Amino acid sequence: MSTGRWCGSDGQHGEAVASGQVIEGDQGGRVALAQRGARLLVRNDLNALLIESKEKKAKFLGAVVIELGLSERGNVMDRQFSEVDLKDSQLVTARALDRFTERLPQLLKWSGKRRCLLFGGPDLEKAVLTNATIMGKHLMPFSERRYLYIVIPQAFGASN
Repeated sequence: MSTGRWCGSDGQHGEAVASGQVIEGDQGGRVALAQRGARLLVRNDLNALLIESKEKKAKFLGAVVIELGLSERGNVMDRQFSEVDLKDSQLVTARALDRFTERLPQLLKWSGKRRCLLFGGPDLEKAVLTNATIMGKHLMPFSERRYLYIVIPQAFGASN
């Protein structure tokens, strides 16, 4: 299996497992995480750029990456997602962003044509439907209203 990178933004255990299942058939890759990096524990073939805008959380996340021996596969950036170059990232994940539905168009534009895994409830789904195509919707474990949305952004003039 080839190795790659992904980028994302803050995750919880059930969401990490769900997204690990969703990307299970992929050939590895770089993932841009506008979320924390539990997915690194699920998939050894993934590398991740972990984006956390709050300095204290970013420092903690960096310490966890080092403590778990994931430094070769995970880098932490303490910036807003829009300030980070996705480079060769193949996938973007996001959850719990401040003003998530309001910032969704910016997140989708930033992600280019990359597949996105977005975690949220009915309000997020409404926002996604006006900005992207939902390719899949999976109810999160132990939840009645929280879903993983597999999304393909509509054309925003992105070149990726």
